[in-house]
Amino acid sequence: MGDPTCAVLGHPELRPLHPSEEHLPLAVAPGAPVPALGDTLYLVPRHVCPTVNNFDAALLIEGGRIARVERVTARGHSGPLAGE
Repeated sequence: MGDPTCAVLGHPELRPLHPSEEHLPLAVAPGAPVPALGDTLYLVPRHVCPTVNNFDAALLIEGGRIARVERVTARGHSGPLAGE
């Protein structure tokens, strides 16, 4: 889907760079504060196929707190292939 793969909710000064398997580097706008170790950042993906395919549950956040946990029913599903 290209870069950026997501947005950092509430932090327009943070620009996601190209991710690896385990890390998502962020560029910080000049003069903006760097997030502290342990700060919670909410990432909103541009494309959700990898997200729904990798996790059994989704956390629904309201007011900065986990409101509920929903089972991801789309996980592991694919459309039929022609000729099968």
